[in-house]
Amino acid sequence: MNDEELDNQVESLTTKAQNGDTTAKKQLQELILSLFDKPISDQIEKEIAATIEYILNKLIAENYCEKNKTGCFKDDYLSYFGRSIPAPKSGGGRFYVCGDTQFFCKLDAGEYVLGRLDGMHHGVSAGLTVLTARRYIDEFVKKGIQSPKEIAKRLSDKMYLIPKKGASAFTTLFVSILDDATAHLSCVGDGQTLFYQPREDMLTVIKPFGPVIGAAGPELLKKVEYKAEEFVLKKGDVLVSYTDGVNERKGFELSRIEGFIKANVGNIEKTITEILLYTDGLLPQGGLADDTTAIGITIHK
Repeated sequence: MNDEELDNQVESLTTKAQNGDTTAKKQLQELILSLFDKPISDQIEKEIAATIEYILNKLIAENYCEKNKTGCFKDDYLSYFGRSIPAPKSGGGRFYVCGDTQFFCKLDAGEYVLGRLDGMHHGVSAGLTVLTARRYIDEFVKKGIQSPKEIAKRLSDKMYLIPKKGASAFTTLFVSILDDATAHLSCVGDGQTLFYQPREDMLTVIKPFGPVIGAAGPELLKKVEYKAEEFVLKKGDVLVSYTDGVNERKGFELSRIEGFIKANVGNIEKTITEILLYTDGLLPQGGLADDTTAIGITIHK
């Protein structure tokens, strides 16, 4: 079975299972388990079953996993905009956004959690990686874990347990938590994130945080600490983050991204749209034709 056939079969079974077909649900689990190294432990089997439930009950039901998924949010404090685009010829589909995904939520206490994930490879394999990671992040936030570096550590611990056949369970991560009451921003990232303060005309590249998520087991994580960048937010500040589908294309220039951010202060949707259009325009020149995600926020007050 090639990748396209696998994608189509997973999408078909997912749709049937979401509509209540229990046989399709069982077949979907068996199909996904076949992607993993054998012998498959009871723990891994439980993790995969939990991810399938997550996909069926949350992502598919909410129509989250669409090709070219766009996410947006606006309130008095901030605006958020993000978009995930599958790699050319990767198929897309309802089972996964692509090898990338983005997330955003406002918590009851006036805090916001946002970020992006980039699973290695494409198709069902990468989609499974990022949706498993997304499930864990949802669980951490619900448990009240609101430290980006703690989320990164726990996520790496979890993902390390999931070896996959012919692919990797690794994922890059950017996660940020901000509080509108204190105007405090804390984030952990992989180096593809920019923070712009227009009042000072200061643009900061947020540094890489440490091991790739899933590459570091418990022993290494005892020695390596994920590091968070901290900022105090002011009106007009802009945060932009993107996956390597943007910067690994031939001809990429960071100065162009900086230009989009500075030219569109106050309009985060236009900033993100121009970044993705610029990236798409680079594709004929060569480089990595990868899944692409870009997200951003702008502060209103």
